[in-house]
Amino acid sequence: MKQLEEKDTQLDDMTQEVREKERLLEEKNQIMGQREKLLEEKENQLEEKDNQLKEKDLQLEDSNHRLGEKDKLLEERDKLLEGKENELKERRQEVEEKDNLLEEREKQLKARDKQVEDVNNENAELAQQICDVKTEVERLRREVSAQMTEPGETSDTGSILPVRRRDSMDDPPYMGGETSDTDPTFPPRRRNSMELNPPDMGGESSSPDSPVSPSVSELRLVLLGRTGAGRSAAGNTILGREEFGAQASPSAVTQRSKRREGDVCGRRLVLVDTPDWFCPGLSLEEMRQDEGLCVRLSAPGPHAFLLVIPVEPSKGEDRGVLERIEEVFGESCWEHTVILFTHEDGLKEQSIEEFLQAGSQDLQQLVEKSGSRYHVLNIKDRAHGTQVSELLDQVEEMVAGNRESFYSSQTYQEAEDQRE
Repeated sequence: MKQLEEKDTQLDDMTQEVREKERLLEEKNQIMGQREKLLEEKENQLEEKDNQLKEKDLQLEDSNHRLGEKDKLLEERDKLLEGKENELKERRQEVEEKDNLLEEREKQLKARDKQVEDVNNENAELAQQICDVKTEVERLRREVSAQMTEPGETSDTGSILPVRRRDSMDDPPYMGGETSDTDPTFPPRRRNSMELNPPDMGGESSSPDSPVSPSVSELRLVLLGRTGAGRSAAGNTILGREEFGAQASPSAVTQRSKRREGDVCGRRLVLVDTPDWFCPGLSLEEMRQDEGLCVRLSAPGPHAFLLVIPVEPSKGEDRGVLERIEEVFGESCWEHTVILFTHEDGLKEQSIEEFLQAGSQDLQQLVEKSGSRYHVLNIKDRAHGTQVSELLDQVEEMVAGNRESFYSSQTYQEAEDQRE
């Protein structure tokens, strides 16, 4: 019995061991199942990653293809840039060659300008020599005329003086009018108080007792004034045509003195337009050179300085203008000065007298210095011819009051010597 009990006990123990082993196996099976699930999940994840990698490989392949195309484009652009650089180099060479040509042409132009200036100087000297010859001819004519009027002299003047002829060397032709065929014993006809021949180089052409009136073949006028005053426009208005560049601009239009000629209101005019000599930015050397050019262009000397002042509120520049004119031309220039007030319908209902009364003391002093000689000129209305003829009449009256004298080159030289 004991053996059976022992065997039963052993069987129970073995049964328990088997059960325990079964339980352990079941647990292991569960663990294995879980692991299989994990493996399946990981396999799925790996498969997804493989798919992602394949997609990335495709994307990389596409990117590489695009990069290849871009590399080709870059190569083509590099070639284009290289071609353009070569073109730029060629163009730079062309520009350099053109610059060299321009520089050579500028040198040639400067040389031509110098030649032109030399020719102008020679012309001015020739004009002065011609004027000297005319003056000598006039002096001889006056001497002959004086001999004719002496007591006891025969009245048959025709045997003393030859008949004047248009092509005679003794009497240069009138520049814009008619010649007189009357008896040579009578003084030649005056036309607007201006005569045939030029005045004497010294400034006076005859004495008051001379039986023959002095003669002037042309009126020489010099335009002076600040930038923007309307000098060039006034010159164009006087000549009745566009000769001097003129525009509505605060900057200077005239850079160097210019000479223009024309027949105006029965008179031969020589008009010299000057730059702004009153500008503080103008160098002394440039100013001196242009002053000398103005003197040569108006040789043997101007009959009148036309000081151009716009009809507008004063900017306080009149004092500098007065001092500068006296410094350049000397005190005596005021005897030959007419102030020219320019406007473009700027006066309106205001008279010039009211404008002067309301003006600055410096402006009033300018008018006083010029002997209260002034004229108003509408530079916009060129059709109004009387304003020009009245101006020229006033200039002639001034010249007649100065005993037919003009501002001579000798007077300018004396003023220049005083400056130095």
